[in-house]
Amino acid sequence: MKYIKITLKIFLFLFLITLIMSFIGERIVVDTFSQEILSKKISGYVLDEIIYDVDINEIKKIDYDIVNNKLMKEITSKFIYTITENIIYNKNINFDIKNEVDNLISQTMFNYFSNEKIQEIKTYVIEKIVGVQENLQDSLLSSFSDKYLIVLQLFNYGTNFYFRLVIFILFFINIVILCFIEKIKVINSFKIINLLVLIFMLFGFIGIKLLSNLIDQKLAGGWLQDINMKSLIIGIIVVAIICVLFFLLDRVIKLKCNKQDGKITINN
Repeated sequence: MKYIKITLKIFLFLFLITLIMSFIGERIVVDTFSQEILSKKISGYVLDEIIYDVDINEIKKIDYDIVNNKLMKEITSKFIYTITENIIYNKNINFDIKNEVDNLISQTMFNYFSNEKIQEIKTYVIEKIVGVQENLQDSLLSSFSDKYLIVLQLFNYGTNFYFRLVIFILFFINIVILCFIEKIKVINSFKIINLLVLIFMLFGFIGIKLLSNLIDQKLAGGWLQDINMKSLIIGIIVVAIICVLFFLLDRVIKLKCNKQDGKITINN
């Protein structure tokens, strides 16, 4: 039974880390590419078309609205998906963002220009962003070696919906079995596992910071200036809070158990 418990705890830790890395890793990539490449590029291309038609205050507002629009994340997700699929599987998927750009431009500029002008801007932006995707893809294809291709494959598999679903089901089953075996003592196991996850995430944060330049040059073709780790920081804070709660809960349970043991001793 002892070895079964240890095995379950190891797998629980691995499943939890895998799920966290899957979601946070994807968020880091999307946020970074959105922040460092696409939002700046799209905003810049739009401003190229309107800079002489609006005043400086309106330009600032349009720039802010584009950069912070939720559609930027959708465009970025498509951007990353297209590049990874084309590189890994040698496909030729078209980077189709017509609907997203239509909605983005319509939402941010419908008060400023005629329909004809907005349509011109949409066409220009789509053409330019597709060019960015093609240039980055070509740059990565020319610089990627097999070992870096494996990283892309891991990212692609790790963010797959069905992969996440399987890992989550195994994670849930593992928790149920462990709770059935350990009962109230499972809180202590959860406390230790969460602490290990927190340590792992902290080392991951430090590692990404130290290797950010290498990651940029080898995995992003030198297009990035900074890696957006906001989602990882939020994840660390959330795990730290959960870890504290488990420590407090474990402490409360032990105090109650000690009191009950004391009463039993006195009665005897």
